[in-house]
Amino acid sequence: SGAFSVTNAQSLPLQLLSNATLSHTFPFIVVVPQCPTACARHNVWMPQVFEGTNRILKDLIADKHGDPHRIYLAGQSMGGNGAWL
Repeated sequence: SGAFSVTNAQSLPLQLLSNATLSHTFPFIVVVPQCPTACARHNVWMPQVFEGTNRILKDLIADKHGDPHRIYLAGQSMGGNGAWL
C-alpha cells in the first residue's frame, strides 16, 4: 500500500497468487506482513511487530492445519531484514 505499491505489484506473493496453475497444483498460504510506518521511519523492527507476526503464524498453522516444518520466510527491503531477525 502507499509508497510500496510498485514493490507490492512485483512481489513474490502477488506472483504466486496470480498463477492459478501453481496455486491449484501446490496449495499454499501466503502471509505478507508489511513493515509499519513507524518501523520504516526509524529503520528498525519493533518487538511488538515480531510478536504480532509470530502470533498470526501460530494461529494460521493451528487453524489451517499447517506444517510448522514447511514455513519459508522471505521479504523485500525491511521485510527481508525482518525475515533474518
